[in-house]
Amino acid sequence: MHIRRYLRLLLTLATLLSATAVTPGTNVQAQDSTQEIPTGVRRIGTLQSRIVRIDGREETLDVGVAVLDSGIDTDHPDLHVTGGTDCATTSAADATIDDSDGHGTFIAGIIAARDNTIGVVGVAPGVRLYSVRVFGPGAPWPGAAICGLNWVADNADIIDVAVMSFGSSDEKQDFSQDRCDGPAELDPLHTAVCRAVNAGVTLVAAAGPTAKEKGKDVRHVVPAGYPEVITVSAMTDYDGLSGGKSGWRFMERIGSCLVTTINHPDDGDDTFADGSNYGTGVELTGPGMCIKSTKQDGTYTHDSGTSFAAPHVAGAAALYKAIHPCATPQDVRAALIAAGERNWNVADPLDDPDGVQEPLVSVAGLERAPGPTLSALPTRISPIQAVAPGTPMEIVVTIQNTSPGDWPAGDRFTLAHVNGPTLGLAESQPLPQAIPRWREVSWRLPITAPSTPGVYQSTWQMACEGGTFGRSITIILVVSPANSSLDLREQLTALVAGAGNQLSEQFDQAWKQAQAEIERRIREEIQRQIREALAPVCGTPVGGVVIAGSAVWWRRRRRST
Repeated sequence: MHIRRYLRLLLTLATLLSATAVTPGTNVQAQDSTQEIPTGVRRIGTLQSRIVRIDGREETLDVGVAVLDSGIDTDHPDLHVTGGTDCATTSAADATIDDSDGHGTFIAGIIAARDNTIGVVGVAPGVRLYSVRVFGPGAPWPGAAICGLNWVADNADIIDVAVMSFGSSDEKQDFSQDRCDGPAELDPLHTAVCRAVNAGVTLVAAAGPTAKEKGKDVRHVVPAGYPEVITVSAMTDYDGLSGGKSGWRFMERIGSCLVTTINHPDDGDDTFADGSNYGTGVELTGPGMCIKSTKQDGTYTHDSGTSFAAPHVAGAAALYKAIHPCATPQDVRAALIAAGERNWNVADPLDDPDGVQEPLVSVAGLERAPGPTLSALPTRISPIQAVAPGTPMEIVVTIQNTSPGDWPAGDRFTLAHVNGPTLGLAESQPLPQAIPRWREVSWRLPITAPSTPGVYQSTWQMACEGGTFGRSITIILVVSPANSSLDLREQLTALVAGAGNQLSEQFDQAWKQAQAEIERRIREEIQRQIREALAPVCGTPVGGVVIAGSAVWWRRRRRST
């Protein structure tokens, strides 16, 4: 009878789950949404991403992206601008982070238009946007850009990625030869780039062209030619799909976009954008033709250019930082290139002037790209320990490295204090030893119980320069008088009874964990008794007995005949 009841319950649960099931990795729009998914966002696989879910329900990502451009429309209903600075205006009284042209607003929408059922949605909705205004009437070049980069470097604690869709060129200069760590003296703009990158900010730059020039080798262009930035060319995509099958051709209209390029009428679907700069310094390409995004007046429009390919990559970089907060700019670059796809150029022969097909930025596989991440897991320590006041003791924490890269000992990754008493530990504990990839290490931490009886909860989490990450580790100590002979349950009962109506959240959490520990031990004893009772009847169990809800599942070894 009981078995039938459990089977009916499981079947009912399975039916309920199947009625609302969604295939993992598939994002769905809310039914009442009027929000449009632009072709560029669709083309780079954002709908297949497991990092962000495009469904018309806003979520936040703890990542900051700075747009160094003409400003951002701070009143646009589809954009959330957190802050910024004005480097384009010489008068403090006239300073503003609002957009003076529309170019910056368009870029901001590609990166982070809100997932809110209206307008369009960006590659990384939910990230913080910072408007760094470096263009406007009378803005000095390159002074305003240097000012913007320095502001980004000074605020690297809140800014993870910055995008630059501007530049200038000099055919006599090869800007790719000098590096931040090289012996040569750098030009002032390159120095500012190095300062931002060294502060931990990933810089993404549009390859160009500049003004209305024909495409050229990017090594003659700044800032795209600097080796420390991720340089992005543009490709043509009219339908958000691979294969070059769109029927749109030159001089046809897509919404407000006339299908054309700067100087060239030969742009077919899924080909290199004619007029885009090229060269070995270009590392990624992104959709840049007939892109729909946010407009300065609170509406939406289409536009084309490498300026709008770069923000697709900036959005992807922001998503990578969301799951790899400790990633350096070099880590982000390597991950984006590794995750890129080469299914975009259908021209024969290849129509990229340098003959090299750069990978198309891809969000779809980004979470599988190699990169630095650690998962801090609670260890095999008791959730609650009862001790006398001032007792010195040790706890053991297991740190598991879930990234495909090895991590060295030292202070790049630390166990950081979040809240509660420190229990005699320093606020930050550096890794005691290297952690090979996919391995874990046990970490012994000497702690001291507080001197006053009570229930204490101390929470810790893995941390790096990018912030805290992974699951937190909580240590709960019940400090009882030294001569107490009460067991754990009696101590907690006495403490709760004494607290009366002033029962704190801390006591409540401790009580729940105590109950969970008692229930766990009861389950273990039940499992042991079941194994002993059923083994003579059903054969020798293999792999033990697992209790899931009220049903008992097992496996038994087949008897040989």
